[in-house]
Amino acid sequence: MVFDLEDCLELLLDARAEEFSHERVIRLFQFQTWIWYPYGRGHAAIHAGRIAAAAILRKLEKEHRWRGLQGAGGSRRISLAKLQMLSQSDAYRSIFTEFVSSGGGWSNLLFTTPSAHEFDKRIKKRISVYADFVANLIEYRLRAARTLPELPRRSGPTHAIFFNCQLKKKDERTGFNLWQPFRRTAAFIYLIERRGFRMKPFSADDVEFCDHLMYPQISGTQLQRFFCEYQFVADELGDETFCALPQVVQRAEIKIKPFSAEERSIIAAYDERTKKGRSVGSRGRDRDTKLNSL
Repeated sequence: MVFDLEDCLELLLDARAEEFSHERVIRLFQFQTWIWYPYGRGHAAIHAGRIAAAAILRKLEKEHRWRGLQGAGGSRRISLAKLQMLSQSDAYRSIFTEFVSSGGGWSNLLFTTPSAHEFDKRIKKRISVYADFVANLIEYRLRAARTLPELPRRSGPTHAIFFNCQLKKKDERTGFNLWQPFRRTAAFIYLIERRGFRMKPFSADDVEFCDHLMYPQISGTQLQRFFCEYQFVADELGDETFCALPQVVQRAEIKIKPFSAEERSIIAAYDERTKKGRSVGSRGRDRDTKLNSL
């Protein structure tokens, strides 16, 4: 089973209709998770889908009116007979087929899907370690692209990493390590962290998880704005490693503040270092040419 990002985005962008009840909210939770685990076969997003699907299936089970529960001796246990009865519901059957059957059934998912607590722990750690630095890189790159257009290389990741490592007193190698896992989703992270879009996945271990799932923190209008601003960032930076939206989205411009005098001094320091590096490299090439000619 592989997470189909393009299909997920088509649904969230209203390019297609739901194929089954509650699909949109499950796919939204998968996408929110994928932002923090964008590489590989989308295992984290697959886990997110299973956890969200299980929460909705539990809700449907609780809402079902079982014969015998009202009278003496009624049992609330979900037996095979009750699962068969639930399978007559289109909503239950479709979600079960898409997220449970495709993963080998409940018994297999029990051993291959992390618990809600462990899932939350991984997401929270990911956000706490990477989010702020990645968002700062995109913010710098946008400001450089908009206010320093005469020097396009300044809006690249290398310059942004130098700039932010100087501000945060970090080693540049650490900066590259923080950036590398999120090359595809960095612009989404910027919008979440700096533009205030409520797109972080809600805690799966919360008792109200299913309610938050069914009624997302971000509205449909805000979600469309999220993608429009993403398109603006992607267009401005022209970074081919960014996730490409599956259809044309009208971009929404973001106001960008100029660099301060202190920030420009850091930029000048980078330019000076680059200039010296070119000079040393040029002398080295000249020396090698002379040696080869002897």
